[in-house]
Amino acid sequence: MTTPPTGGVGSPDVPRTSPDNFRGLDPDAFFKLLIAELQNQDPLDPLDNTQLLQQVATIREVGVSLQLNETLKAVMLGQQISSAASLLGREVRGLAQSGDEVTGVVDRVTIADEQVLLHVGEEKIPLNNVAEILPQGSSDDSN
Repeated sequence: MTTPPTGGVGSPDVPRTSPDNFRGLDPDAFFKLLIAELQNQDPLDPLDNTQLLQQVATIREVGVSLQLNETLKAVMLGQQISSAASLLGREVRGLAQSGDEVTGVVDRVTIADEQVLLHVGEEKIPLNNVAEILPQGSSDDSN
């Protein structure tokens, strides 16, 4: 008795996939799909080396993309911290987390939930909510 093909990757009744077809999948779903595919392939018609190498290359590409995203996020946070630090002692105007417009001198910088915050008195202004950086000494009318 012969067993009919199960529709493995190399079977003519299943459309072939390219690495581009997997770009929309999140990494966990992609790895689960690959493992399921390898576990359920037809032992009489296993995945050929070329297909396996293509899928391994796709896995590496997904991994590299994830690492690149994390690195870019870290670099961007570092740049934001540097920009915020340069505003210490400077007068800024912006929209605070409370929703109020605030103008005052930045007295410290903190990071909360990967967001850089400028402290102006009791208010916290997210760096991306700064509307204006006022010239040095603009609030000093004694000159």
